[in-house]
Amino acid sequence: MTSSSKPCRRPEIPWRVIEGEALVVSPRAGLVYPLNPVATCCWELSDGARTVQAIIDAVCEEFEAPREQIERDVQQFMAELERRELLELREAIRA
Repeated sequence: MTSSSKPCRRPEIPWRVIEGEALVVSPRAGLVYPLNPVATCCWELSDGARTVQAIIDAVCEEFEAPREQIERDVQQFMAELERRELLELREAIRA
């Protein structure tokens, strides 16, 4: 994963936001993942149009934490979602 990767939620994954926190369902694993507000922000922004860097920037604007920590946490979270097959990371096409 690079900062220019574009995370995209898999369309077959059901999810809902309830009181500011997302519930993401993995039909394959038979699990429901409750996401905290920061993870919910990342999940909602993972639409395939934004890069990981753009998501990090948005989280930095919304939440108070050191930028280095946010960068590390967002990258780890995206990698975990990809590993669990909840989203896919698309590499940005360079001209």
